[in-house]
Amino acid sequence: RILIYFCPKQYGVLAESEMRTLIAERGLQIDVRYPPKRRKCDLTEAMLSGYSQLWYVSDDQTRLTPQQVTMIGDYVRNGNGLAIWADNEPFYADANLLAKALIGSGFSGNLPGDQVLVPGPALSPGRFIEHPLTQGVNNLYEGVTICTIHHAPGVTILGQSHDGQLCLGCFERDNQRIVLDTGFTKLYREGYGRSAGLGRYLSNIAFWLARGGRGVDYQLLTPGREEITTIANGEASKGYQIAITNPSAISCILQWEGSAELALSVRAPDGTVVERTASPRSPVRISWRAATTGTYVALVEGVLRQGAGLGIVHA
Repeated sequence: RILIYFCPKQYGVLAESEMRTLIAERGLQIDVRYPPKRRKCDLTEAMLSGYSQLWYVSDDQTRLTPQQVTMIGDYVRNGNGLAIWADNEPFYADANLLAKALIGSGFSGNLPGDQVLVPGPALSPGRFIEHPLTQGVNNLYEGVTICTIHHAPGVTILGQSHDGQLCLGCFERDNQRIVLDTGFTKLYREGYGRSAGLGRYLSNIAFWLARGGRGVDYQLLTPGREEITTIANGEASKGYQIAITNPSAISCILQWEGSAELALSVRAPDGTVVERTASPRSPVRISWRAATTGTYVALVEGVLRQGAGLGIVHA
């Protein structure tokens, strides 16, 4: 369960229903809470105990007390996830309190964003790098006006805005995981549809911060973003090999763009089918316990329905 604590009182409406639907499709639940009318934060330890993640969206004035900052720090050190959402000055008041106290970082700046980031092999203006938080994200809206993240030990910068601001980042140490984002207006209803990759980005945040996402190894079976596989109706992809050296819990996830019904199947080292599933909606997932070591093979098929014409989808 994820708690979004949304402090901003003006300038936009949170895309609450859109995010709730998105996260529900991944088997997670989002609850949204707003500060009471007196605008002071009412987070308590009892409230946080019902959630494994807190997404805190900062306002232009501090709402958190020193005791609440300490409480959230303890919450993170106990293995729960935290996403700190900031924006242009002064909309990082609480974000700065949390970032400074928990990781020695912070936010500053007030420059126009309003551009769309794309993947890149290295950090550069307008690009984000490959990381579990950006995996499968083809584009991402910066936000309307944004700030920049301060460097600090343990903080990884994942993306730069079109003018070089450090707009995406994360922190990982021991059992602690924190996400840093400088453009919370991407969560507003009017900004939610500015980039198709936002949904995947939010899903990645939810998974990366989840307790079950700790200690997970990620492997992209497709060779790279420039070589996405194309599959026609009635055809199958090549076999994607998954080498298992120790008994492990495995999930194989297929995502695609376009309108199509695709099937995902996995074969064990002895050739038997572990599982096969098909769906007209992306994504699909197969999860299994690989008790036998060896090479498993994943295959993607374009499901051909009677009377269907030729179709091609990128997966």
